[in-house]
Amino acid sequence: MPDLKRIKELLDNSDSLESKVENFEIYLICEALEKTKGVVTHAAEDLKVKRTTLIEKMRRYEINANNYRE
Repeated sequence: MPDLKRIKELLDNSDSLESKVENFEIYLICEALEKTKGVVTHAAEDLKVKRTTLIEKMRRYEINANNYRE
């Protein structure tokens, strides 16, 4: 289950709607990668997005799946 306190902190520290959406998206991606131990294919399945879409978002937000691997 998502850490609602952490989500609220991210959203409260954002200025615009765009920034809030980006922070929430980053949180969800990182949570999925943590859950799947950095396996991008499984994270994409959990998020119900195409693997290529997830990879594009990870590049945009500079999220490295290797940081979530054991």
